[in-house]
Amino acid sequence: MKLRTVASLLAAALVVASAWACSSSAGSTPKGVCPPGKSVFCRCQDRSEGSKTCNDDGSGYSPCDPCIGGELIEDDGGGFEPFDSGEPADSGTPTGCGNGTIEPGEQCDDKNTKSGDGCSSSCKPDGNPESARTCPGMPIDVWDVAVDYDGTTATYSTTFKAQPACGPDGGATAAGSTAPDRVFKVTPHKTGTLTISVSKPAFDVMIYASATCAPDMVHAGACTNARTGTGDETLSVPVTDGKVVYVVVDGAAANQSGAFHVRFAVN
Repeated sequence: MKLRTVASLLAAALVVASAWACSSSAGSTPKGVCPPGKSVFCRCQDRSEGSKTCNDDGSGYSPCDPCIGGELIEDDGGGFEPFDSGEPADSGTPTGCGNGTIEPGEQCDDKNTKSGDGCSSSCKPDGNPESARTCPGMPIDVWDVAVDYDGTTATYSTTFKAQPACGPDGGATAAGSTAPDRVFKVTPHKTGTLTISVSKPAFDVMIYASATCAPDMVHAGACTNARTGTGDETLSVPVTDGKVVYVVVDGAAANQSGAFHVRFAVN
């Protein structure tokens, strides 16, 4: 009788132990490879940056986003290895033309990739925007490469004038108060000499520049009106990295206006 009771108890214990083991195995979570919900940086095959997020169960990461061709998994010889910054992958300002932030090499960035509105889809000045009519002017950013722009004064008003009048133009001076004009907000990204060259103008052109923007542009001698009639003009002024200079392209005589090409360069 006692042996039968002991055998029954042992059998029951084995059943419980077996059930507990099965329950523990079924409900256990495999060791994860990453902290659930954590985002890390990753590199796309085109070498642009993306991000990926650890799955809820910690078993792995989501695909690298917004990669079009997939993630760059292995070092391709360029020295890149995926890394975890420890910060949210979506923190910071998006990079690239059209984000509204001037980045190295961009000649302008108006927060879109539309062309013809003063800044093209490749972040170069284009079109004849309203910003060139009044202060602070059409933005131009100059780095190591010269900025070239084709525009016109024909559709603009007589907003600005040089103060004092600029000369000599065959012995005469001019203020530009009776001719249409364009104003540019030029930001140099290095210290040196800013050279403004207007070439092939369709009118008698003059150039003046100032550290402040106002209808009466007090230029402190930064003004050129050397040629009589239609001809090229060049103005050079000292500049400091990051300090804005306002440049006006104007007509030297009444109603003098038309197309022109201008180049901004810092040396």
